[in-house]
Amino acid sequence: MTTRDFNQYRQAVSQLADNALSSVDISGTDTGAVTVAVPAARLLLNDDQSLYEPFVSGLDSLLTTRRLADSSGHHREAYHLLAMHLSMTAFSIRYESFPRQLWSICDDWLERATPIVREAETHANVPSDPAEAHLILWRALCLDDHASLSSRDVDIELVDAIVHQIVASPGSDGALTAQDPDESPDAWVYRELVGLHALASLALRRRSRAWADRVEQVALYHLSNTQPDHVTSEPWGVFGFYWSAKTQMFAEQQLHDVRTYGRGVVAGLLLADAANSLNAFC
Repeated sequence: MTTRDFNQYRQAVSQLADNALSSVDISGTDTGAVTVAVPAARLLLNDDQSLYEPFVSGLDSLLTTRRLADSSGHHREAYHLLAMHLSMTAFSIRYESFPRQLWSICDDWLERATPIVREAETHANVPSDPAEAHLILWRALCLDDHASLSSRDVDIELVDAIVHQIVASPGSDGALTAQDPDESPDAWVYRELVGLHALASLALRRRSRAWADRVEQVALYHLSNTQPDHVTSEPWGVFGFYWSAKTQMFAEQQLHDVRTYGRGVVAGLLLADAANSLNAFC
């Protein structure tokens, strides 16, 4: 796939993300809502200095509130992990532009976030429960974010061990995890795409061929077996699908579904993160 292809797709993803997030009120953001991550997501799209204060003011809530709700009132554990990831990623990209006072607050927040992100280390030497693999991958991604910002090589090694446990135990026909026959197909697909999103981010950051191959296998499985409108308003894994030319059509369908069925905050957050990943190729 050419650089031009990635650039055009990044522009489309960025525009959709901006459309979904730019009208969200971030003054006095509800600390129990996914909107707490909107300033971070918007900073991934543009270095807008007016977002610095709202970004910093929302950080503390992520240490005290682990249950974030979307606009429908649904709480999903992945939302908090997504918000943590977006916050650390935004700071890693924009910290040089932050005023010293705000930079110091963020640095202190990273230190206080250490116990939360290091919860992932319990999964380094224990086989993953397939039903929890998607969340374990997200915890590994947050640990990797934190390790990169804190220059903790030992935690980066932990991330490798955690991800290896999951990559080494694929589901049938290349799926990310095994499907429990008692679980609804929609719930399983949701978990799969949530996990794919984190794995693709980790594979890109680590420049790991083995992990990238698993991303493609998982994406190919869902291209062949999953209706792309299962989660129309939440395009989890969209970067993973676009990474391979073989699965690009699934990603394009995800964008179509977002345009057609709604541009909620969660969709905007996911698209902003995908746009940042695509930026590595542009």
